[in-house]
Formats: sequence, structure tokens, C-alpha cells
Amino acid sequence: MARIAALDGETATSDDVARILEFADQARAPDPRMARVLVRSPAGVEFIKYWIRLLYEAALPHRLKEIVRIYLSAAEGCAYCTSVRSTLGREAGVTDELLLGLDDVEGNPHLSERERAALRFARRFKSNTADDDAVFDDLRQYFSDEEILELGLFCGTVSGIGAFAKLLKVVSWDEVCELQPDLARLRDIAAEH
Repeated sequence: MARIAALDGETATSDDVARILEFADQARAPDPRMARVLVRSPAGVEFIKYWIRLLYEAALPHRLKEIVRIYLSAAEGCAYCTSVRSTLGREAGVTDELLLGLDDVEGNPHLSERERAALRFARRFKSNTADDDAVFDDLRQYFSDEEILELGLFCGTVSGIGAFAKLLKVVSWDEVCELQPDLARLRDIAAEH
């Protein structure tokens, strides 16, 4: 059971909150379930606005960020975030086959070289081993400095909100695995790396 209740559909909301909830319902990321929890706080509303800009409007392609987001969410053990796939991500080819092949990033035929580099960085970021010039040399082969900054901010944001979402228990792994049993494998793959 969620530790903080979602805003119900009957509660009057500001125009900002109404736009956020409508966007979440259509885009599927941010997930409408989590958005209904976060909008109960002005800080949560501002966070979601930031999150939408970072996920959809910044320099890096949405598909790349969607893959990194789901990978890091699974690594955090965040069932909620791992179960969410944005509408745009699905349209861009973020498929179950792609995600379930993340146990072999280098051999995954569904990934571009840039996506592989971003996932190598995400793996090092989550394991706290990214403080290495070789990591940045690898990134610079595929990304500009602006994009590297965005990727780092993105990884930090995903890791932080994923850990918090897990604590809120908006959705449990049991619920996710009931709906999408293959996601349990994704969680295990990410935990191994």
C-alpha cells in the first residue's frame, strides 16, 4: 500500500496541476500514479515540471533517456519506475526485447553506439565508479559536453527519484511482476551489474 495517498480525481486542482496530470495521462511518463502523489506538494509540482523538461525537451534524444531511465530504475529496485514506458519511448522502439537484452549491453542489437555509451556511464554512475577519466573519454566519443552534463543530471535525477518512489510504495514489484512477469528478469539483470 502506498505510503502517501494520491490526489483523488474529486479534489480541485490548479491549472498547473491539471496540465501536469493531463500530460502524465497522455505521455505515460511521468507515470500518472506517481504524478498524483507528487502534485500534493508545491515542490512536487515544480519537480514534475523540471522532470518533463529534462525527459522531453533537452538535447539528448528521448529514446536514449528512456532506456537509461528504465535501466537505472530497475537497478534501484524501483518497480514503479521500471514498469513505466512513455508513449514516445514506445513509439521510438523501446521494446521489451530491447530492455530484456540489457544484460548484454555491448551485444544488444537493439542499441546504438551512443545508447551503449550512455548505459556504460549509467552502470558506472549507479555503482559509484564513474570518477575516472577513461569514463569521460568514452563519453566524449559520442556526446558533446552539453550532452554529458545532461546525461549526468539525468542519471542523478533518476537515481534520486527512483529511490524515493521505491520508499513511497506507489507500486510494488509483486504488482508489476503480476502484470509484466518479464520485468522481474530486468530487475535481476540490473541488480547484477
